[in-house]
Amino acid sequence: MWHKVKELFDYGEKVAPARLVTAWKGEYHFLYAAGQARENTVFDLASLTKPLATAWLALNLPLGLNTNLDRIWPDVPNDKKLITLEQILNHSAGWPEHRPYYQQLLTHPEKERNSICRSLILTESLAFKPGKGELYSDLGYMLLGLLLEDLSAASLDKLFERSVSTLNLKSWIGFLPLNKPVKKLFDAEADIAPCGSMPELRREQIKGQVEDENAFALNGVAGHAGLFGTAGAVRDMVRQVFSTQKAKDWLSLARAVKIFNRNPELGNSTRTLLFDTPTSTSDGLSSVGSNHPPGLIGHLGFTGVSLWYQPEEDLGVIILTNRVAYGRGNMAIREFRSQAHSLIWPILDAV
Repeated sequence: MWHKVKELFDYGEKVAPARLVTAWKGEYHFLYAAGQARENTVFDLASLTKPLATAWLALNLPLGLNTNLDRIWPDVPNDKKLITLEQILNHSAGWPEHRPYYQQLLTHPEKERNSICRSLILTESLAFKPGKGELYSDLGYMLLGLLLEDLSAASLDKLFERSVSTLNLKSWIGFLPLNKPVKKLFDAEADIAPCGSMPELRREQIKGQVEDENAFALNGVAGHAGLFGTAGAVRDMVRQVFSTQKAKDWLSLARAVKIFNRNPELGNSTRTLLFDTPTSTSDGLSSVGSNHPPGLIGHLGFTGVSLWYQPEEDLGVIILTNRVAYGRGNMAIREFRSQAHSLIWPILDAV
């Protein structure tokens, strides 16, 4: 039943050196590792950090979604005072997608960088008035990570470690701060998928360190990137936090609805409060493939990772790769990911 999926991953050498997929429906699950990946390989989860770590932690704050930034930081510039927690979460606050802040941050001592980064984001020009559009933004989530640290007086990696310890995970997920030996954070026997090199930053082999430059400049721990983990840990966490039933255990109904559904006030936005929903690109390729089930929520990550989940039926697919090991211009993952999902959905439907 799974032989075509295994074959696709076995012959995906041009996509990434390490390739892994797990799919499940309730208690039934499939896991397959190919190339340099093993079942317990730890991958750089890139932007999966946003929903799985930063947004999850933010929703556990004793704050309403309509809380304005100026209630937390009185010195916020006027054009950003009324930005709400919800607008940051669903990418409608107005910040641009990306800025190379690392170029400035790396010229300062590490202990000063969080404060400087906060100032850079808060003085950044907005692309539109908050709440009047949607633009996927690393900057908003970088700021949200700094906000979480300020409110909790603890680093983001510690906050996540504390929260995830309440879950019943069978393998490891967490941040890898640059100033801490990896072997102290999880089983030394675990394998980590490498992510290429960045000679301009004197990073000849990126392995066990976040691939993203801005997160790298923030000690490897940031609101938009920096989370690492195994496929099993991601699957366990998603099932225990974001299934329809589990979400109702820790969220109000109003918040749960916003996680699972698009915001009608944002027009054509594909975003829910935390996740994205399926779309097709200009070339007709969709990251979720064809014939996908309704009600999917998910997210992609720059390193070649993806998560798509149907919370009502508790079924999903996680694909983890290190496609950037071949360079950031390697885009073979797009067709590969679409093909993989197209093969997997009918199998799960028949379970």
